[in-house]
Amino acid sequence: MNGVGGAQRWGIEDIRRITENAKLHPGTINVAVHTQHELRRDFTLHRNERQDGRDEELYFESCWLRFRDIRMPAFIARTSTNFHGTWILEVMAELVEGLQAGDEVGVEVETT
Repeated sequence: MNGVGGAQRWGIEDIRRITENAKLHPGTINVAVHTQHELRRDFTLHRNERQDGRDEELYFESCWLRFRDIRMPAFIARTSTNFHGTWILEVMAELVEGLQAGDEVGVEVETT
C-alpha cells in the first residue's frame, strides 16, 4: 500500500538512537492487515526529543519482517496522531533489496 511519504521525513538518526538499530532505512513499508493491531510500545520517541520539528510522539514495537526467504528484525512505527489507524502497519527495517509496492510481506509480532 502506498503512503504519503511522511515517514521519510522523520529524523532517522533519532529513531536509530531510540531503537538502538543503526541500520534502519528512512521511511516505512505500509502493510494492510486483516485484523486491527494494537501497538505494544517497546520504544517511544517523545516530541521534545525529535530533531525534525514534528509535534507528535513516535511509538515503536519490535517485530520481524518477512519477504521471500528473508526474515529481518524490524519495527512497527506509529505516530501519536495515528494517521493510518489500526488496519495499516507502518514497518521500518533495513533496506530490503527487490521490495516493491504491491509485494506480499509478512510481519511477525510477539503475543502474550
